[in-house]
Amino acid sequence: RLHELLWLEEAQQAQHTHAYDMVRVEVEPVRDYMDANGMMNCLGPSELLTRVKCESLLAEKRPCIQRGDKVIASRPGDGTSRWEGFVYIVTHNALLLLFGTEFHAAQPTPTQMNLSFSVERLTHRLMHRAVDEVRLSVAWPSGSAASAPSADGDTSEKLPDEGDTIAASLRASGAELDEQQRRAIGKLMAPASPPVPFLLFGPFGTGKTRTLTEYLRIITGRKPPGAHVEQ
Repeated sequence: RLHELLWLEEAQQAQHTHAYDMVRVEVEPVRDYMDANGMMNCLGPSELLTRVKCESLLAEKRPCIQRGDKVIASRPGDGTSRWEGFVYIVTHNALLLLFGTEFHAAQPTPTQMNLSFSVERLTHRLMHRAVDEVRLSVAWPSGSAASAPSADGDTSEKLPDEGDTIAASLRASGAELDEQQRRAIGKLMAPASPPVPFLLFGPFGTGKTRTLTEYLRIITGRKPPGAHVEQ
């Protein structure tokens, strides 16, 4: 089941990544760049990166192009010449791409190119391997996940009373959370016996960070005197 969720997330991410494909965009070689810390980095004599200026704020959009994503460059109107490279750095207004030396040798400076992006797969492969290697019977004991049938024969999973109360209070407070986020926080707050990990799964931009932030806000506000919350 977890493998299926990972395949769906990768497919969705690939669709979003292709939305950033560029047509007739100007590219230029660079030998230095400024990193996220404001430090200037200079490359060696034989090293070159390709800079693509982007009007959209790539680093602020989610989902966006990520470091390690594959990029295919081709000349406009030329379906025979293609060069494969990788995204090296994503800034707020530009991409730095890494191509082989043959790419730079074949291009005038600057030049226009068509760029097509594909999501990097290493991260998802590592997650699939983790699913294969983890002992799920230990991480999620089957006894704790089972739902006892109700008197009317309904075996669907229901929130514990405390979780219902928390979800209702979040709904009444006007917090900017959807129903799934409120239910997730309710489940996180409801004690489980025995305690088990809680898997919060979703693609980019679905509100996972917002859900965890609200959950942490609640538990830090409810901690007893003298309790310590580790960061």
